[in-house]
Amino acid sequence: MVFAVGTVLGGLVIGLSVALLLNRTFRGRGVVRMLLIVPWALPIVPAVLVWRWALDAQFGIVNQILRITGITQENIAWLNDPAWALPTVIIIQVWRTFPFAAIFLLAGLQNIPRERYEAAALDGAGWWQQLRYITLPGLRAVTAVLALLMTVWAIGADITVIFLATRGGPAGATTVLSLDAYIQAFERYDFGRAAALGTVVLLLSTVPAWLYLRSRRIKDV
Repeated sequence: MVFAVGTVLGGLVIGLSVALLLNRTFRGRGVVRMLLIVPWALPIVPAVLVWRWALDAQFGIVNQILRITGITQENIAWLNDPAWALPTVIIIQVWRTFPFAAIFLLAGLQNIPRERYEAAALDGAGWWQQLRYITLPGLRAVTAVLALLMTVWAIGADITVIFLATRGGPAGATTVLSLDAYIQAFERYDFGRAAALGTVVLLLSTVPAWLYLRSRRIKDV
């Protein structure tokens, strides 16, 4: 659940920030939009391998930058320390998913009539008031669908990043339910436990869908 909540919230917050930026007019916006999709479009295996190299405790560029800037004097075992492993794979997963969220939210932003912002500006509304009373309410439906998709992926489908980065370690610190089901079935051949875990994952994956459909039905009534 920590992995799911972290990746969904991180992807939505960064995706919304990027979408708000790309919704403005500036030179080179088309190029930035093309570059935005790169993390989502890159093949996952080489992408995670590059992350593993960058986060290597001894030779990774991340630790070198932190030492040069004086942020830390000791190497951090990002993927080998139980305290750091889960936050690190969450960051990698957010890096992969935020472009999808940004494109989704950018499409929603472009469907909000510009007249609302113009009228709000004439009434003296600042950036924060426009975001709170126009942008976020206008994105409510889009955000609900997006959060549903990302939650289902995080809980039950997308374990590739964790498998490639840590294989559930160290000491089980990143062993989410769906990865545990895979390990039980294909490495330990305990198919009964794997089936039980798969059932739990299925039930958890249906909860956000049920909540969303229920909210839509109440709204329609």
